[in-house]
Amino acid sequence: MTTIASGAFSTILDGTSETYDFVEAGGSVFVYSGGALISTPISGEVSVEGSGVGNTIWNSGRQYISSGGVATLTIVKSGGTEIVFAGGLTSGASISGTEAVYGSSISNTIRSGG
Repeated sequence: MTTIASGAFSTILDGTSETYDFVEAGGSVFVYSGGALISTPISGEVSVEGSGVGNTIWNSGRQYISSGGVATLTIVKSGGTEIVFAGGLTSGASISGTEAVYGSSISNTIRSGG
């Protein structure tokens, strides 16, 4: 469990995972292919080439899913944003904020405000 504070940058490498981190506004995390960020509240920015599982994107938070990246069971709160680029996948998300999908989307739910 790690807090990525404003101005800080963290990487999650192939074969590693982080669980219950907190990405504050102004903080950034990059998840490499083969890495995973799990059950993390996001108010800053997260870029995923690996896996994001059960993360919650809060007001001003952004999660970017790159080609080859997979996000499952994401909760996007009002004011939060998830962007899925070509070759990326989002599955089982609950969207009350903003989601832009240029890749693939499976079984996501758009809530009030989304």
